[in-house]
Amino acid sequence: MKRLLLPTLKGRLAFWFTAICLVPLAVFTTAIYSQRVQLARSLMLDKLSAVTALRQDQINSMLDNLLSDASTLGSGKSVLVAAQALMADPAAWSGAAATDSLKLLRGYQDEYEPVADVSVVAENGTILLSTDQARRGHRVARPEMIVTALNDAVPVIGEAYLLGSEVNASLDIAAPIKKGGGEGGRSAVVVRYNLRKLLSVTLENSTGMGKTGEVVLVDRNVRPLIELRGIPNAVLKVKLTGKPALLAAGGQSGIAQTIDYRGVDVLSAYSHIPRTGWGLVCKQDSSEVLAPIRRALYLTYGLAAVISLLVWGFALKLAGGISAPLVKLSETANELGEGHYEARVEAEGTLEQISLAGSFNAMADTLQMKMAAQQGFARLSEHLVDAVSLDDFFKKLLPAFVDVTGARMATAFVQDGAGDDFVPAHAIGADCARMRRCSRSQLEGELGILLTSRRIARFSPGPGGESLRFVTPFGEIVPAELVTVPVEADGELRAFVSLASEHPFPLWVHDTLEMVRVPLGSAFSRVVAAEDVRRLASELAIKNAELVQQSEELVQQSTELAQQSDELARRNRVLDQQKQLLEEATRLKSEFLSNMSHELRTPLNSVLALSRVLAVQGAQRLSEEERGYLGIIEKNGKHLLSLINDILDLAKIESGRLDLFMESVEPAKVAAEVVDSLAVLAREKGVALSLVVPEPLPPMRIDVKKLRQMLQNLVGNAVKFTSEGSVTVRLTVQAQEIVFEVADTGIGIAPRYLESIFHEFRQADGSTSRSYEGTGLGLAIVKKSALLLGGDVGVTSEVGKGSVFTLRLPLDCAGGEAVREPAPEAVPVQAWQAPQPQVRSVLVVDDDQEAVSLITAHLAQAGFDTLSALNGPDALRLARAHRPFAITLDIMMPEMDGWEVMRALKEHPETADIPVMIISLSEDRATGVALGAVGVISKPVGKEQLMDAFARLTGAGCRLVLVVDDAEYDRFFLASLFKEQGLDVLLAESGPEALELAVTDHPDLITLDLLMPGMDGAAVLDRLRSNSSTADIPVVVITSKELSHSELERLSSGVSAVISKNGLERRAVLDELVRSLNRLGWRLPQRDPGQGARILIIEDSEAATVQLRFALESAGFRVDAVSGGRYALTYLKSHVPDGIVLDLMMPEVDGFQVLEAVRASSLTAAVPVMVMTAKTLSPGEFERLRGLQVRQLVQKGDVELQELLQRVYEMLGCDNLFRTGSGSAPPARPDAPKWEGNGSVLVVEDNPDNLVTLKAALGGKYPIVEACDGAAGLDAARSAPPSLILLDMHLPVLDGFTVLKRLKEDPATASVPVVALTASAMAGDREKVLAAGCAGYLSKPYQPEELQELVASFLAPQGADPV
Repeated sequence: MKRLLLPTLKGRLAFWFTAICLVPLAVFTTAIYSQRVQLARSLMLDKLSAVTALRQDQINSMLDNLLSDASTLGSGKSVLVAAQALMADPAAWSGAAATDSLKLLRGYQDEYEPVADVSVVAENGTILLSTDQARRGHRVARPEMIVTALNDAVPVIGEAYLLGSEVNASLDIAAPIKKGGGEGGRSAVVVRYNLRKLLSVTLENSTGMGKTGEVVLVDRNVRPLIELRGIPNAVLKVKLTGKPALLAAGGQSGIAQTIDYRGVDVLSAYSHIPRTGWGLVCKQDSSEVLAPIRRALYLTYGLAAVISLLVWGFALKLAGGISAPLVKLSETANELGEGHYEARVEAEGTLEQISLAGSFNAMADTLQMKMAAQQGFARLSEHLVDAVSLDDFFKKLLPAFVDVTGARMATAFVQDGAGDDFVPAHAIGADCARMRRCSRSQLEGELGILLTSRRIARFSPGPGGESLRFVTPFGEIVPAELVTVPVEADGELRAFVSLASEHPFPLWVHDTLEMVRVPLGSAFSRVVAAEDVRRLASELAIKNAELVQQSEELVQQSTELAQQSDELARRNRVLDQQKQLLEEATRLKSEFLSNMSHELRTPLNSVLALSRVLAVQGAQRLSEEERGYLGIIEKNGKHLLSLINDILDLAKIESGRLDLFMESVEPAKVAAEVVDSLAVLAREKGVALSLVVPEPLPPMRIDVKKLRQMLQNLVGNAVKFTSEGSVTVRLTVQAQEIVFEVADTGIGIAPRYLESIFHEFRQADGSTSRSYEGTGLGLAIVKKSALLLGGDVGVTSEVGKGSVFTLRLPLDCAGGEAVREPAPEAVPVQAWQAPQPQVRSVLVVDDDQEAVSLITAHLAQAGFDTLSALNGPDALRLARAHRPFAITLDIMMPEMDGWEVMRALKEHPETADIPVMIISLSEDRATGVALGAVGVISKPVGKEQLMDAFARLTGAGCRLVLVVDDAEYDRFFLASLFKEQGLDVLLAESGPEALELAVTDHPDLITLDLLMPGMDGAAVLDRLRSNSSTADIPVVVITSKELSHSELERLSSGVSAVISKNGLERRAVLDELVRSLNRLGWRLPQRDPGQGARILIIEDSEAATVQLRFALESAGFRVDAVSGGRYALTYLKSHVPDGIVLDLMMPEVDGFQVLEAVRASSLTAAVPVMVMTAKTLSPGEFERLRGLQVRQLVQKGDVELQELLQRVYEMLGCDNLFRTGSGSAPPARPDAPKWEGNGSVLVVEDNPDNLVTLKAALGGKYPIVEACDGAAGLDAARSAPPSLILLDMHLPVLDGFTVLKRLKEDPATASVPVVALTASAMAGDREKVLAAGCAGYLSKPYQPEELQELVASFLAPQGADPV
């Protein structure tokens, strides 16, 4: 924009000179104007403020006069007389008194023009007499004003108002009519004034406020009281919004510049008249006030414009003198830009301008020289690209150098091959033959300078230089300057060019040579590289010929490799086929073993089962010899079963499906059990069998079953093959291994058989195989089991002298192999040893001798032997030496306190399992329990408290168990185990519910699942241990979670044992629970059926409940009672009674609803129920009770107490609670409907012997339906659905799995329970059968008792009708 408006320097200078002069003038003028405006505004506001004050004083003075006039009128005697007459008789307005009074009043009206009328008014505001006869009898505008004036006895000014159609406001002033003594009557004189006339002199005078000045008077509601200039006819009709009027009406005074009611900017002053509530505003338009100042400003701006023109002319003249030399300089620069490099500027003007012209001319000279050098460089560059060979390079280049530089002589020297000499290659103006070679190594002459500096060298010969001359037709000339240009390639000097001239070279020539030096080297490098390429191309052609020959040879070799690759692929395919054949062989082997197991177990089932049936049923009828025959049958059958198990174990080891169940054991103990089991056989043969353990052995972690099996095979073989002498079993420890040596004095083994005896079905040859029975599997199982456990077995033997088998096993067999922790076995975390009832000693640890004596006396009275220690070190020594049954420990002791003693006891393996009871003044129960204490007793200790604590340790017995598990199946499963053992059970499905039951019922034992939603098992355990009332309750964790080492350590101080939930098996879980109770020193209760059972009474009658409770408790029963069906349902969610006495008729939830809930839960489905009711039952209700399996029905009032107890005994004895049959049959799901069927058992079995065996085992208790193949069994089930199906899985026509699938697909048979009776006992067979839909699984051969118990869990025998 600036360039467009002021394109020339002259214009810009003129502009800025003018701006510099005018801007201060404009600023100064504006400042003066602003100052004068402020001054004028201030003066005017002061003036308006004075006018306002004057008008306010005038109005106040006028009001004072008006009040005085009204008061005078009210004091007139004629007015008083008239008022009294009119008050007495309003019709006396025409009387003499009224006439006299009117004369006075009209005289005042005529005398003062603003008076509109004067009236005599009664107290109620009615006009009695008025100068305006039209108003007589009417009421004044503001009647309340009359009351105020009469009450205050002073004149009162009323509010302004409009009367009728008048356009001007009226103002009333009332004064009381008084007697001469000052007492007035109840009437007043009211004077009405015309406000415009009254205030015209005061308000319409605008003196001192100019033409636009105006005085505005508003009432308290901001309405104008007089006419406004800007709004006609606005009196008391318009509410003004201007700020001054609002402030004045609101009681304020001041000045302001603002917008008035017309929307015009004004200067105003305002004030308030308190006695009337009016606001007074005096204002004048701002434009009128500032008009003189604006005229002065316009005059000033006119003078500034004239001055601006004069300044602009002067600036143009001055700018022209400054810019003229610069314009010439610009013109010369343009000529240079067009290529006229000889153009120069004439130096003139001031010294600065002359200096600028000289500098510009010098720059032009330099530019002219640079351009000449650039042109020379361009001409030389054209010749640099023409040469294609080294010989042609300098022949074309030297003439160009001479032409460009004006030299008279030019020579080129090139490095001679790989040598150090430079030889002349071409010359102009000189003879190459006379030129000498230059050596790189001597650094002489120009070459030495070039090699040293690597720059262009220049030389000017002195006056006496006669050696170098130019030959011309006119004679010889001495050169004035020599210039040598180096030529580099790859950073090395490879050539140089020398130029000579009779006069010094111009400066631009030197610049040209400097510029061309690098391109010259690049061009020389290109030419040299081209020479090298041509040479290499020639060599490459020779090499290519050789490569073609080699390629032909490679093609021949690749053909041979392809043939070899095809052969290798063929062999790989053969290997893959062989691998598939091996896998198929392995599969067929496993299938064979499975089939063989089935085929062997099928007849074996009949052998063992029938022999057992005969032995039991015919014990009285058979002779001793016949019983011996049965014993032989059973013994050989078990031997055959053992053989089958060995084969299956071997197959499992080879297939890698053998599960190892690790636990910590004493190896000497296992060895002793094996030796004891074979001692009878050894004695019969006259062989001495002994066990030698020369030193204590550490415990080892191993699969006990496998260890026992290996030792059984080794020791059994030694006894079998030893006819006389001895068999010695020796146990030693070496490094981290336990070594079992079995040495015998038997027949020995030949050296050639020492390796083969560990193979399957292999024995020593010759007489051994003929004289001794066996399959050759025992040692193979030992070998493979040892390797599987990370160990090995070896043998040394000498024929006729005996053998020594050495079994080496690591202390921790789980360290190397990936083994699975046992599903049903426990992982003890705080494994206490079961207390020995023969000797029970207690170690008492306390630094207070009196406390030791007191505790010792109490324990001695209870039958304990005691040891005592007064400090920590002695306590540790005695505990390790005597291993007492329990320890009582004080905490606050010198040297080593109780916490340190506790930690040392738990860290030492010999004392870690000793129960510790803390008896101390310290009540830090949480720390004690965390460190492993079984209880905390605060001092002073009482005998009763001490005995209660030790009663728990010594086997007082466990009666109440709390089962905590969110899984209903697992919760009911564990509860059933405890109920079978005669324990009472509490159930909790969440952490908070478990904590509540633990506090309220204080169970003797808690089984706890770790994985629960919300509050998990670990949190529950922490809360139990932190509560003093539950901290000492033993806890057994039963969980499906694989616990890490850190989790086990965390649990170690809070639980008694950890049992894995994976693959729960009834017998194994029960055994582990019994072991856990034994560790606590407890025993399971032993009670007869019906004695001490827990009975639940559900009765809404309190009297009946009291009678029943008394009768049952007197008979030794434990009784719980609830007062209705709703409370019974709540009770049964967490408690499992042994029997229920139920009333049918109850509010809200009746007895039938309770019965349905009881039978719907698998945990209480078999609980016997006796119904007591006063209701006469209908046949339908009888059938309903029969369907709900009610055992006893008692009519209230029909039985005596003794008969009632007898009925209870019968109820408890008619069925075994929680009968589950085989451990393989899981309880029925709570939500599954109970299947009735026709009461028969369908047996699908293709083996006739097994059919006979099964019927004999069941003993005719159930109707049996037989089917000999799968299709017949399916038809029989569909034609008459039985109550239970016993199904063999290996059947002709249709196999068991197909039969099972079709049964479950048919709605008519889908609910029939199916139990698999099969000889399939391989790993995974049980899980496969149960997953297919079977309700139970029993492997052949089975014991008759197992079959009977299994069938009884699904249907009752004949004759067991519930009602």
